[in-house]
Amino acid sequence: MPVLVITGTHDMTVPPGTWESTQHTTTSDGNAYHYTGAAAIVRSWGIADSCPYRGKPAASFDAGTTQADCRTYCGDDAHGWSGGKAGVGWPNVLDCRAEMGHSYEFSWAWKLILDFFDGQSR
Repeated sequence: MPVLVITGTHDMTVPPGTWESTQHTTTSDGNAYHYTGAAAIVRSWGIADSCPYRGKPAASFDAGTTQADCRTYCGDDAHGWSGGKAGVGWPNVLDCRAEMGHSYEFSWAWKLILDFFDGQSR
């Protein structure tokens, strides 16, 4: 199952945590809720999809937008992605983070979402 995680690096409600951190995150908007960080979520989905994680850091992926930094643990030829550009092939699991808060900025995110799912193996 393809998984696309888009989070805001300035989200105080459900913060994504830092890259590569598998620690929980905590709200900083006055509440005290704990969440699984984005990297831990993406790693779990990647492992479930047989991605070759093996303790390596996520690889950058050019998703065709300057609005988000995207990374994946599913970065080998066996999964149809060889580290190329958007539209050449997409990983099944992708973690994208943008300088935004809790609300999505659909002006650019819709194209990323549609391209991601359109680029999945059929």
